[in-house]
Amino acid sequence: MPTETFENLPEERKKRFIEAAFDEFILNDYEGASISRMVKKLGFGKGSVYRYFEDKKDLYFYLKGIAEGQKMEMVMPLLRDHSKDFFEMYRSLFKAGLEFMRQEPRYSQFLYNMSRETRSKELGDIMLESKRMAIEAFEKEIRRYQEDKVIRNDISSFLIALMVVEASNVISEYILVKYKDAFDASLKNPGERFMLGDIELDEISNAVSRMLEEGIAYKA
Repeated sequence: MPTETFENLPEERKKRFIEAAFDEFILNDYEGASISRMVKKLGFGKGSVYRYFEDKKDLYFYLKGIAEGQKMEMVMPLLRDHSKDFFEMYRSLFKAGLEFMRQEPRYSQFLYNMSRETRSKELGDIMLESKRMAIEAFEKEIRRYQEDKVIRNDISSFLIALMVVEASNVISEYILVKYKDAFDASLKNPGERFMLGDIELDEISNAVSRMLEEGIAYKA
């Protein structure tokens, strides 16, 4: 967690620091990221970083919290909206995830990079706990829809929840591969949006939702 020294920094200095830290972890995996290189670009002394955070891992988890928190603000209200049927809710979630990528490409890229961290002993399997939490949240809703005979009840709710979570990851991969140049361009300037059109956004979310629905919809 950031120290009181960091929290008391002027907002502009704090903002520059956070942007530079995201850049470093976007351009490099965890092992390759360099605090020295980051502070050199900022013109800060290296020692100042360790007055703000305990170590590189502490800084990384702080950035993780920022990125995940922003995404959850967009996604969780939809998951808890019981006025929609499962598949309508699911399409809304996909669209929200894509909208997050459009509005916050830097946070999206950070989270995508994090999902592929497999070499760092220091981080361990960082995605496992995040994935478990996401599956747990979805599984509660899936059980309810199974009881209402909206989705199949002959398949494990855990397995369906895992499929939902992994499908979200597939969407990210699809965007980052198909629209790589446009997405990379949006990373260069903090606050710049990734220009994914509304039509493409709808087409992608509807296609993935349709593939899921045809496989798990309840059949009398």
